[in-house]
Amino acid sequence: MEDVFVPVVRTLREIFHMLAITWQGHGSGLPMGYQQENLVMTGIGSGTKLVDIVVPLLVGIVTAGAYTQVLEAIGYKVARVTNVGGGYLKRIAATKAKGQDPSEIQRKYNLKLENFAASFTEAAFYSVDIFIAYRIFWHSPWCWPSNWLSVEDGALSDGRVSAIPDVPPYHAPREMRAFYVIEFGFYFSQLISVLTKHKKKDFLQMFFHHILTSMLIALSYSIGFLRIGIIVMICHSTFDPFLNGAKCFHYMFSKRSAWHVLADINFALATIAFFLCRFLLYPYAIFSTVNPELPSRLDISVSTPTENLLRLMLSLLLPIHIFWFYLILNVLLGALGGGTVQGDARSDDDDDDDEDAASRGEKKDN
Repeated sequence: MEDVFVPVVRTLREIFHMLAITWQGHGSGLPMGYQQENLVMTGIGSGTKLVDIVVPLLVGIVTAGAYTQVLEAIGYKVARVTNVGGGYLKRIAATKAKGQDPSEIQRKYNLKLENFAASFTEAAFYSVDIFIAYRIFWHSPWCWPSNWLSVEDGALSDGRVSAIPDVPPYHAPREMRAFYVIEFGFYFSQLISVLTKHKKKDFLQMFFHHILTSMLIALSYSIGFLRIGIIVMICHSTFDPFLNGAKCFHYMFSKRSAWHVLADINFALATIAFFLCRFLLYPYAIFSTVNPELPSRLDISVSTPTENLLRLMLSLLLPIHIFWFYLILNVLLGALGGGTVQGDARSDDDDDDDEDAASRGEKKDN
């Protein structure tokens, strides 16, 4: 029992430590974050017990799951306060007044609330996620693309290839491991959400994406590849607050409302962030993990089969990015032609026009 209790307590302390240095505004920069007393062991190859690898991931699942549940509950509250789906409420009242069954309209209303709460949850999580990442990793040379191929700064090589002077292999700062396990917990909880909630148009793509992402995080964590993992997370997460912000504003305001321009602005920013982070920086980050100078300098083999598998899995995300960018461009072109974003092409927003039509019908009836 003690073998499980100790890593649970240690992981929770690391999470609180991460939050504390986020508040203070410093973290895994050199040399501050790599002081010996701040280092923890990572990776199965370091001689650690399997329980020391698995238990932190389980703590991450529970912690991130509870956190997302709180955000989702707040999202439902915000939806009701801002009158999301108000057109459906009018139709439900009118249908009941006529003695008819409003169950189908109620289903559409509940679905819209669920979609808003899910978008709000992701927008809030990714916004905090990016804030924490930049707050504690901002000072690190490896955080910047200009240093990704740098041998002197250690670049993105960690795990068995610890290129940073005086840092043993399979070691990383505490806040880095805490960030990692929370990220794994979030993606795992999102996978459960995809399986249990309303199936959207891109169900298969999202299911494959969350499966692959969870496996990537777990695999890179198990071999101590934390720095490249965090760069990949930042490249992905920078886009999500804008996309989910656009979806929230789209649900909150009618397309005929002047405030719907907020959705348009966020979607335009999301498109720019997607192109820069996932089309330019992400492939470069994968390429930067293969640094031919490091093996000769450190007298190590170029790579292991596990590391090559990790690079292959990272590359498999690129076709999904291309598919999503195609959908995003379709929405953007539609916005340029129609004057406003008509919804996220990755979601099921088919009932929006129905709600707007219902609202216009209510005004005519009155």
